[in-house]
Amino acid sequence: MTNWQIIALLLVVALIVLIAYVIPMMIELRRSLKKMGDMAENLDNHLPKIMENVENISTDLTNIMASSRGHVDTLGAAATQLKDMVSDISGMEKRVRNQVEKPLVQSIATVAAVARAAQAFISVYNGRQNGKS
Repeated sequence: MTNWQIIALLLVVALIVLIAYVIPMMIELRRSLKKMGDMAENLDNHLPKIMENVENISTDLTNIMASSRGHVDTLGAAATQLKDMVSDISGMEKRVRNQVEKPLVQSIATVAAVARAAQAFISVYNGRQNGKS
C-alpha cells in the first residue's frame, strides 16, 4: 500500500467514525427540537390564560394593598387619638392631684387634731368623773 492509500484509508475510517458519532447526535438533536416545539406549542396554548391569571392576581393585590393602607391609616389615627387621650388623662390626674392633695392632707390633719382633742377631752372628763365619785 502506498502512502496515499494509507492516508485515504485513514480518512475513510475517520469519516466513518465521525458519521457514527454524528448520526446519533443528529437523532438526539431532532428529538430535542421536537420537544422544544411541543413545549412552545403548549406554552402558546396556555400563556394567555396564565397572563390573565397573573393580571387578576396583580389587580387583587393592588386592591388589597390599597385597603391595607386605609386600615393602617385608620389604626394610626386611632393610636394618635389614644395617645392624646392618655396624655389628657395624665394631665387631668396631675391637676386633680395638685388641687386635691393639699386640701385633703390639711383636712386629714384637721380631723386628726380634732380626734386627738376629743380623746384628750374624754380622758380629762373621765379623770374628773373618777375623781368626783
